Amino acid sequence: MAVDDLQPYIDDALDLIEFANGPVTSKWGALRAKMGHPNPFNLKEIAIGNEQWGPLYPERLAKFVEQIRTKYPNIKICGSAGPSPN
Repeated sequence: MAVDDLQPYIDDALDLIEFANGPVTSKWGALRAKMGHPNPFNLKEIAIGNEQWGPLYPERLAKFVEQIRTKYPNIKICGSAGPSPN
């Protein structure tokens, strides 16, 4: 998958954060409220990747980080080191 094809996945991450923390007046906050949880969940962290490694992971992670930080600057973003930290 090319780095440019990541936008649907980045959008999913942004929507997930909005679902967890958004006001009930937002699209995803309203869905959360409809599901019985009107109060935000106060999500503080999101993990991107699971046992990812190789040269493409940092490039892909940077795209997620850029957009998440722009829209949700207080969310901590956890990356992955793969099966070994080297």
